[in-house]
Amino acid sequence: MNREAPGGNISRENVERRRRDALYHRRLPRRLSSLQHGDIPRAERDDEKNYKKLCARHAFFRVEHQSWWKEEMPNLEELQEGKDNLNQHNWKVDFIVTHCTASSTQATISFGRFDTDLLTDYFEEIRQNCEYEKWFFGHYHENRNVTANDILIYDKIIRII
Repeated sequence: MNREAPGGNISRENVERRRRDALYHRRLPRRLSSLQHGDIPRAERDDEKNYKKLCARHAFFRVEHQSWWKEEMPNLEELQEGKDNLNQHNWKVDFIVTHCTASSTQATISFGRFDTDLLTDYFEEIRQNCEYEKWFFGHYHENRNVTANDILIYDKIIRII
């Protein structure tokens, strides 16, 4: 499904929706929860501008507002909201769905070739502290089970409920 606005650029509304859909944490039936963008712990940086620069994965070879948007990265308020939400649910969720993954999982996939950043390090904190059944992610353009709980999805559709 193509969500691009006329002219080939993704609309600001769709960028915002994609940001919000990346990580979401809400209560669903039977303790089914998912983690959404904005519902993740706060980074250790107070300077939001520098934070977004550091988190801009692969932005060095992308063109802003054509193939990369700084709004794709969570802001510090969203990070704090995420930590608050995880605390409210005692760091227990059924599923986590993200674009990239935790630093250690990324190292397994890439044999250490990919650098970590604040977001993958944040996801590492989640991986270490959160009790989850499955973590689905897709940034690495491959389909495989990295572990029994960490599932890399690129172009497959998997029924989870």
